[in-house]
Amino acid sequence: MPSLSRSMATKYVLDGKTLIPPFVAIPGLGGQAAAAIVAAREEGEFTSIDDFRKRTKLGKKVCETLKDEGVLEGLPEGTSSRCSRPGGCIPNDRPLGRRHALKVHLRLPAKPYLVTMARISIE
Repeated sequence: MPSLSRSMATKYVLDGKTLIPPFVAIPGLGGQAAAAIVAAREEGEFTSIDDFRKRTKLGKKVCETLKDEGVLEGLPEGTSSRCSRPGGCIPNDRPLGRRHALKVHLRLPAKPYLVTMARISIE
């Protein structure tokens, strides 16, 4: 069975004495889908099936196939957020202090505006 964390798109991987099949070995999964999984995995570990679907941009049917093959075993269905805290996280999951600088991008109908730094105060 292919491994979500160790399989490659099209090549077998030798892990000790175990031969790990590539993602294309799964019936119904093509080369582009396999490459998308590997590329998304390089961005970081998948936190949920929703996170997997958003980052790989794979359809529901392909995800169902991967579930049936046991590749997505252990991933919760849950939210795609990389943070379990209500309201989200600061990038890199750093704690929020009394003051924190944020970059804010605003898109207005005619022109994009960029507010480079804004200070917020948490009390």
